[in-house]
Amino acid sequence: MIIQIATELTYVPKWNSNRDLPADEQIVAHYKVISIKDKGRVLKKPDVEFQYDPAGQVKGGSVAISFDRKPVIAAMLTRLDNCGWKDKTGEHAIIRAIDFDEAPTAFDSLADELGEFFRSELEKKLDEKN
Repeated sequence: MIIQIATELTYVPKWNSNRDLPADEQIVAHYKVISIKDKGRVLKKPDVEFQYDPAGQVKGGSVAISFDRKPVIAAMLTRLDNCGWKDKTGEHAIIRAIDFDEAPTAFDSLADELGEFFRSELEKKLDEKN
């Protein structure tokens, strides 16, 4: 079976009422579909730990779930359009994932939204109904 896969997609973030702006002013995230290998690298499995009594019965357990948005954004984001800020030194664009490292904390929630959106894209399942 051959399935059609789009390799370059776009997402318009909700951040800071972005979707209410005229289309030519909106921040648009361009992103790519990544491989299974890259998905395994950027989405870590949760750490699961169980405690057992001397008879081998489970006494309890814990699951540590964490999500680091940075590797997901770095793997999937190809570019951002219309994103940046201005200060006394001039205008600064956020175009690539690495640009978030130098951005003011005002952009932290945008990075969160992109990370969550990309993660949800990676966790989507193909509709297997025939």
